[in-house]
Amino acid sequence: MATAWLAWELTRRRSTVVAGALVRIAAGPPGPAAQRALCALAEMGEDPEVFGEIAYQALLHCDGEIPDNRSRAVWRERMWPSVAAPLLLAPAPAGRHVPHVRLVSLLDHEPTASTGRKAEHIVGQLMMCVAPRRRDLRGFLSTTDHPLLLEALAEQWRGRFLPSATETEIVVANPHIVPRDSGDTLLAVAKDRPDLIDDDRADTADTLVDGTRLTAAGLADKYRRALRRLGPGAARERVCELALIRLQGQEEARAAALDAGYLPAGERDRVVFLYLTRQWELYDTADPDGQKIYDAWVASHTSYVWSDTLADEISETARDAGRADPRDRWLAAHPERRIAPDAPLPRRRGPIGGISGAWGDSGGSVHT
Repeated sequence: MATAWLAWELTRRRSTVVAGALVRIAAGPPGPAAQRALCALAEMGEDPEVFGEIAYQALLHCDGEIPDNRSRAVWRERMWPSVAAPLLLAPAPAGRHVPHVRLVSLLDHEPTASTGRKAEHIVGQLMMCVAPRRRDLRGFLSTTDHPLLLEALAEQWRGRFLPSATETEIVVANPHIVPRDSGDTLLAVAKDRPDLIDDDRADTADTLVDGTRLTAAGLADKYRRALRRLGPGAARERVCELALIRLQGQEEARAAALDAGYLPAGERDRVVFLYLTRQWELYDTADPDGQKIYDAWVASHTSYVWSDTLADEISETARDAGRADPRDRWLAAHPERRIAPDAPLPRRRGPIGGISGAWGDSGGSVHT
C-alpha cells in the first residue's frame, strides 16, 4: 500500500519527497514491493526533472547511509546491480552523446524547475560510486563521450591524491579524455601526450615522480621515461633537488637523474650534487682540490637555518666513501671548537631530512 502511494506521489512530480523512499524499497528484500518500486521509478525515466532526483537518490544510496540494521556489504551489493544500474544504464533513444543510456540522456537535459537536481550533482555522486566490482559502470565510463563525465574523470588526475586503480584504467581506456593544457602533466603522460610536458615548471618533476607510483595499466614506466627525457629547465633542476631530499620518491628521482645525466645549472649546486650522488670521476674533475665542497660544508655548518643539514650530508657521504671529511679540515682550522675524537657528530637535523638550506625550500607534491 505504501509503495503504491509513493508511486502515485512520484507521478505528481513530488520527486524530492518520495524518490529516496522508493529507492530504498526497491533495494530492499526481493519481492512484490521491491519490484513495484523499481517499476515506478523506471516509468519516470522520460521526465528529466523527476528522473534527475531518482538518479541522484539511487547513486547516493549506493555509498551513502545504510538504513535499518542491514550490513553495509549487503546493502551496497544489492543497490547498484538491482536499482542504480537498471535505472541509469537502461537503453535510451539516440542522442548527442554515447552510450545511448538513460543517464547520458538525462545529463543532456538540464532541469528547468528550481527543484530539479543539477547535472553536476548527479555526476559528482556518480564519481563516488566507481568501484572495481561494478564492471558495467567501468565499461560505461570507459566509452562515454559526455563532456560532464569526461571532465569529472579528468579531475581525478588533478588533485593532491593519485587516482585509484579503477579510475586509472577507465581514463586510459576512454579515447575521449584528453589533457587540457601543458599543466595537465599526470594526465598528459597517461594519454601519451609528451608534447604537453612543461620543462619550465618545477612541479612537473614532482608530478612525474608521483606518477611512478601508478602501477595500473603499466603507467609507472611511462612516468619513468618522461622523467629521463626532460629538457633543460626548472623541471630538470627539480629532479636533481628531489634526488637529494629524503622524502618519498627520492630513489626514483635519483635514478632518473643519474640515468639521464642531469646536473644542476649552478656551479656550486653541481659540485654538491656530484658529491652526494657519488659520481666521483665527474666530481674530481669539477673540484680537484676539494675547496668547493669544503666551502659548501662551511656555509651549511655556520648557517643559522635549523633545517640546513647539508654539512651533515656531506660528512656522512665522505666517511661512508672513505674520503676526507671537510669537518676534520674545519676542526683543524678551529682548534677551539674541537671535540673528543670519539664523540658523536653534532647534528642539527630537523624532523624532515633534505638539503633545503642549500637548494631552496622544497615543497610537497602538487599535481597540475
